[in-house]
Amino acid sequence: MNKKILSACLILVLTSLACGFNINIPQPAEPIPDVIDEINIPYPDADEISLKLSFGDGDLKLSSGATDLVEGTATYNYEEFKPKIESEAGKVEIKLLDSDFDTLPPLKNRKK
Repeated sequence: MNKKILSACLILVLTSLACGFNINIPQPAEPIPDVIDEINIPYPDADEISLKLSFGDGDLKLSSGATDLVEGTATYNYEEFKPKIESEAGKVEIKLLDSDFDTLPPLKNRKK
């Protein structure tokens, strides 16, 4: 009797799992045509200024002579690589990736 009830329950559980079981796999990011964004950040109105540059891969070229705190361009071919700029009370951060980035794109197509 217990075997019949257990078998019936097992069949019902397996049937319900087969009908409604989904796995959502994140899709890899797709490259887009090159985007060139101007970055111009004026000096904050603060006594002390902190600039933090956070990014992983790519080229960073620094030179003197800018009239603003940061002047330049960012070139990328994945929307996920668009720089994010945060500024608060004299602290400025330019960062590449946000924490909600699920899947790394294949690096063979990245902008060099």
